[in-house]
Amino acid sequence: MDVQGSGRDCWESSPCMEIHESSPLASIAYHSPKSIGLDSEFNGHGQAPAVCVSESPCEYDMSPNRGMLTPTEEPPVDAEFSQVDLNEWYPRYWACMQHFLNQGQHSPQVQSLAAFVNIRLPYQRSTVPVIGFPAPHNMDSGVEGTYNAPSLRPFIRRLIVTGYDTPSVLQAFFGDDWQAGVGCVCKQERINYLFTAKSGGWTSTKAAYDMLPDEQTPFLRPLRDATEEELRIAESRWRADAPTSPWLAAYVDLFAGRETQVVIYSSLEAQATSPLLESDFVSILRASRESLELARAQLLALLSHVKTYLLPDYLSSIQSTGSSLLPNNLGRDPASEHSGLIPAPPPRAFLIGNLHTGLFFLLRASGDYTHSDPVPGLRVHRFDTYVKYLFRGQDFVIDSSDSSDSPGRALAPLPDGFRFTDKEGRIGVQPHQYDLIRFRTNVPRSRGTLTKLPGVTIYSDRETQLQPHLSDSSDAAENSSNRAPLGEMPIAWAFLGIDGSLATLHVEPEYRGQELALHVSKEAMRRGMAEGGIWRHCGEEGEAWVHANVSESNIASRRVMEKLGGDIGWTCTWTVVEYDM
Repeated sequence: MDVQGSGRDCWESSPCMEIHESSPLASIAYHSPKSIGLDSEFNGHGQAPAVCVSESPCEYDMSPNRGMLTPTEEPPVDAEFSQVDLNEWYPRYWACMQHFLNQGQHSPQVQSLAAFVNIRLPYQRSTVPVIGFPAPHNMDSGVEGTYNAPSLRPFIRRLIVTGYDTPSVLQAFFGDDWQAGVGCVCKQERINYLFTAKSGGWTSTKAAYDMLPDEQTPFLRPLRDATEEELRIAESRWRADAPTSPWLAAYVDLFAGRETQVVIYSSLEAQATSPLLESDFVSILRASRESLELARAQLLALLSHVKTYLLPDYLSSIQSTGSSLLPNNLGRDPASEHSGLIPAPPPRAFLIGNLHTGLFFLLRASGDYTHSDPVPGLRVHRFDTYVKYLFRGQDFVIDSSDSSDSPGRALAPLPDGFRFTDKEGRIGVQPHQYDLIRFRTNVPRSRGTLTKLPGVTIYSDRETQLQPHLSDSSDAAENSSNRAPLGEMPIAWAFLGIDGSLATLHVEPEYRGQELALHVSKEAMRRGMAEGGIWRHCGEEGEAWVHANVSESNIASRRVMEKLGGDIGWTCTWTVVEYDM
């Protein structure tokens, strides 16, 4: 009975039970067991997790016609363990026990399947074998040791983890009334299996279901026909009992050049502090010293990986093409040369954006945001602090019953003399306006990037501008009077970035003080989160978000965000770092 094989090579040779339904082998594809015990995801467990078992029975309908929960009917997390009438349930459980002992375990189908999944039936036990269900007078005789009732849970667990918990198999084991007797136990154990698998790797999960000394689980399969409810409950439990060790994820694109090259997220950010409205407070991470040290090690490991494996290709591309560090390798153009742009990072440095200030602390040897004492081997070229404002989608989306909630309809009318369309009726940013927009910001963005961002413009009836307003400090402004008219130019605009942020907001100086910033921002958010918008998908009503990063020192823009209804989430930074280790 000591079957140690993985089972991956023997699934197709499993015994066929004489049942009138398709075999589970026909509908289950093998997937490698998922483990959270990777280098970037520490599960914090040094040994196999114990299987969570509750003996509280509950009602469970496993029929094909069982209805799915709707969002409005979603029960509490532990609703599957709700109170039931134990007096009604217990006799049915014993009826299943009686069928299993008297009939099920003696049928060739059950015996062959039990042998295949490596579990002894009660009559096969070397000590105190149970041949059948005892007569009532034997159970009530009061003689100690006359009867040891076997538990049905080990058999149910083995069927679940090997993918054989089909209604027909359960009926063969436990009788026609199995749903009323052991259905609730099946549900409990299915969720326990999901929870155990998510809490550990394949090895620890298998160990949790092995029965020593010689009834090890021969193989594991993904949970058969997992329902939305089961997945939700298991996920909720896992979140409640999740390991505290941090994990880190990153998006890296060094070829973005002067645009953001690296975005990093750490699971520790979920427990960070938020800044106050009337202070210079910056967000910090709330975690143990061990967790912070581990997160720092992960950050440095990421930077080392980027330097070792990604940076060489980037530098080779620059050298071979002779291109500058401008985004998307567009080369030099007038709009990229004006003196107000944030300088490009050195070739061997990385521009990290949206970095939580708590994570930035970890790049300081002292762990303090303001002290210029980076960890050994790390050089911080610059860093800028931003306040992140969060906006809920429902605050900017018109009632979904209104068919006019579309990108072509404005949330609120503009003041007299202003409009969202140019004189030709066109909505949004036009290609001939890109240079003007790029000259008005100190954040480097290529024309290619701007073409991908949904934008909103406001025009004025009082003045029609036919030329881009080039910076007086830029060489590109020279000879601008010789350019041919390009079309009507906007006096205010806003863009949603590729990361969901309100990336650019600008109002020409002579038009400020008329709340145009509020109007253009709201309209950009509304269009992005309306039906069909870039940040709104079917079924996500009320769940769409937009965020904006505003320089901590830009008090005027921060007031605009507050008037828009933005809530301060946390503080972040854009920093240029170079790692030499």
